[in-house]
Formats: sequence, structure tokens, C-alpha cells
Amino acid sequence: MQCQQCGSSIDYRFATTCLSCNRELAATGNDSDPVGHNDNGHIGHLKLGHHLANLAVIVVTALAGLVVGAVVTYLAGGCVYVLIYGNEVKDGYSCERGTAVGFLLLFVGAHLGSVSGGIFGFANRIYKRADSNVKG
Repeated sequence: MQCQQCGSSIDYRFATTCLSCNRELAATGNDSDPVGHNDNGHIGHLKLGHHLANLAVIVVTALAGLVVGAVVTYLAGGCVYVLIYGNEVKDGYSCERGTAVGFLLLFVGAHLGSVSGGIFGFANRIYKRADSNVKG
């Protein structure tokens, strides 16, 4: 894109003002617009392939968060469990308690990890509508 006032080149992906004259960015060039703009200037919808790519990103980050969350909470909770109950080895009750706490840590960590991974994937999706960055 070109600045209307001084004509210097501006990359709209990284800058919103002209570095030479500090004027607010206005579209005057024939550069490609972000996804979602039609030729007549109206905001359109994303294509099916864009939605599927966004969905794939969300699913992959949720699965990665599931595994990472389960492992981190299991290891951290296991260390705390050993510190608290390390010397109490009695009958089968300590084994049952340890198994229950271990499974609880795995399930809680997997749940929290998948939710936070899905939120991260949604926030960092590949294709966004052109008007989704407007604040107000």
C-alpha cells in the first residue's frame, strides 16, 4: 500500500501509520486485500476451505493441550503427593488413594489443557474475516 500524503510504501500487515509522515493508513494501492473482501469492497464470507483449516488448527491445539495438560498436572501433582504421603505405605488403602489421585490429576489436567488449547487455537486461527479485527 502507498501513503496518500507522501507516497511511501506501507505494509498494512505490520503498520497502521506511515513511518515517514505519521499519517493514518488508508488503502489506495492495488495490493491484495485480507481474506473476506470482495472486489466491490463489501465484506464477504470465508470459504469452506478456510473454515476447515481453522477447525484443524483448533483441533490440533486442543489435542496438544490435552496431552501437555495431563502430563504436567500428573507430574506436578505426583510430586506433591509423594511429598505429603511418601512415608505412609500401608495395606491397600495407600495404593487405592494414589491411584484415585493419579487418575483425577490426569483427567483434570487433560480437561484444562484441551480447553486452554482450544481457546489458544481459536485466538490464533489462520484465516479471519477482514472485519474481525475491528474493536468497538
